[in-house]
Amino acid sequence: EFWYTVLTNHPTISQLLNKRDLAVLRYLRDVRISLLKEGTKGFKVSFEFDGNNPYLLDRVLEKEYLLYPKISMGQSVLREIRCRPERVSWKPMKDPSLVTYTRKYKNGTSTREVTTGQSFFNLFLPLALEPLPPGAQLTAREVET
Repeated sequence: EFWYTVLTNHPTISQLLNKRDLAVLRYLRDVRISLLKEGTKGFKVSFEFDGNNPYLLDRVLEKEYLLYPKISMGQSVLREIRCRPERVSWKPMKDPSLVTYTRKYKNGTSTREVTTGQSFFNLFLPLALEPLPPGAQLTAREVET
């Protein structure tokens, strides 16, 4: 319950949560932050869930960030580089980001449609990143798995 309380009371993170996220986060057991390999400026955030939860097949979800120098300002900029697993593996019908709704037509018929809605777990979806600024490069060591 500790991490559930922390995340649901955080002013920014709580805005990302839907009711289905709250049910999944009850199984969150630990959140760890660790530095990336030596010579790489960045960190990894790991979310560890109870292995007997009814929602996730993955026990650990990770997100890695890289700090790279901003060429023009001499500052460091935070950049997401990867999530592990690349796609969260949900148990059947348990993905909290999926929203099912019924579309009704004037002729009296209806269809059920599924779409992706707002969810804390969308943070673990791969992002299409903006290209690095001119002169900045990721080395093989920074992107190795």
